[in-house]
Amino acid sequence: MVFTVNSSLSAFAAFQNMGKAKQGADASAEGKTSSASVRSVAAQGAVDATSAKSDPGGLGATKAALDHTAAVLDAAGVAAERIADVLEQLEAKAQAAQAEDISAATRKKLEAEYDALRIRIPEIIDEASFQGENLVSADSQPLVVGVNESADRVVDIPPQNLSLGGPNVVLAGSQGIKDSAEATSAADAIRASISNLEQVRYALADSSRVVENQRAFVNKIATTIEDGLGNLIETNFEREAANLQALQVKQQLGLQVLSIANQSPQAILSMLK
Repeated sequence: MVFTVNSSLSAFAAFQNMGKAKQGADASAEGKTSSASVRSVAAQGAVDATSAKSDPGGLGATKAALDHTAAVLDAAGVAAERIADVLEQLEAKAQAAQAEDISAATRKKLEAEYDALRIRIPEIIDEASFQGENLVSADSQPLVVGVNESADRVVDIPPQNLSLGGPNVVLAGSQGIKDSAEATSAADAIRASISNLEQVRYALADSSRVVENQRAFVNKIATTIEDGLGNLIETNFEREAANLQALQVKQQLGLQVLSIANQSPQAILSMLK
């Protein structure tokens, strides 16, 4: 059946309601698209939000530098602990070798064990490198790490030379225990080295705390910025979608009402049979 548009009040009202529903649906769809555009812009810093959220506040380089420094310090701390353990074992060998009444075979065995332990120290130092950085070698340089995005604030991490014959491990690389006198001298140097290692470990632990505190601070700032971006650019798309769907249903109902209003009374009666 073909219907014509009657100039009745009911048809006119239905037409107006349908128009309003369509305007609302269009506005909702436009708002949703606009919201998506806003989110896309905010999510890229000045242009893209994805980039902004992936590196909030431009602190990515600072966080990476602090993470690297923390790893270098961890490696240095482990090396200091291992060397301290080796020194304690060396001290035990040197003390045993101080006795003048031990047999030649026993002294030879002590010397071999002592030498095997002593050469572990430079090996441990070499193993303390992390991505080319080593805080406990003889040629170690201070670590300088920026603690903000412009790197105008820095943290200086001093090196800790743990090489044999150095300022901390004063036991010389050639210092042995071939007789009682030499063993006594070695034991004294080892005890001094153990005492120095305690101070080194404290210093490394302090540096680690400084870096960890700064890492926590930077992470907190980054999280705050990221949350702020999220609150700014994330709109309630579920609510917008539900609103759009409701308006579309209203528009469809309006079409049906208009269709009914346009029909003649006889057509309406026939539909109700």
